[in-house]
Amino acid sequence: MYEVINYTYTYSNMPVLTISESIYTRLQAIAIPLEDTPISVIERLLGEHESQKENHISSRDKASFICLNPHQHDALKHTRVTKAIINSVQVTTPNWNKITNLAHEIAVEIHGLSPQLLYGTSLSNTDRRNISERGFKYLEKAGISVQQTEANLAWRNAFHLFKKLDIPVDVHFEWHDKKEAAYPGKKGRLTWVNN
Repeated sequence: MYEVINYTYTYSNMPVLTISESIYTRLQAIAIPLEDTPISVIERLLGEHESQKENHISSRDKASFICLNPHQHDALKHTRVTKAIINSVQVTTPNWNKITNLAHEIAVEIHGLSPQLLYGTSLSNTDRRNISERGFKYLEKAGISVQQTEANLAWRNAFHLFKKLDIPVDVHFEWHDKKEAAYPGKKGRLTWVNN
């Protein structure tokens, strides 16, 4: 398929590749005897390089997030939720209180907790009545009213239910670019899956 002319490899309808003697010697050193040609060695090296590049990009993407311990709930002030996946379902227009509300609704709808049991289990300020004053929001699917709160408490309350009921969660967020934020301008992530 190929012919060697002073380390020049010619393939039909393909460009000519000229290899210096020093490179040819280096390729021979890593070639599999009786299997490899210089071209197959180059192809393998290019494949390894491309694979490392993809892994590096993937690692860089992961490194672009500050991954918080999900038990931590003291660094979320001045944050905005950008993406939330709860129980394998992506939440539309997520925010911290919506995540807490969904945790309560899932507890009743999917995990079968009665509103009475949920009332005694939740860490949120809850009321069995349908009320909307003092920051309460009535959750029809859960059958209770939950008081809306700031980000740290909202996550604490939601995570308590996620962990208790074995609900996987993945929340992406970003800190506002202000000095009061724990990590101004950075992106964060909270993930929990029961192993």
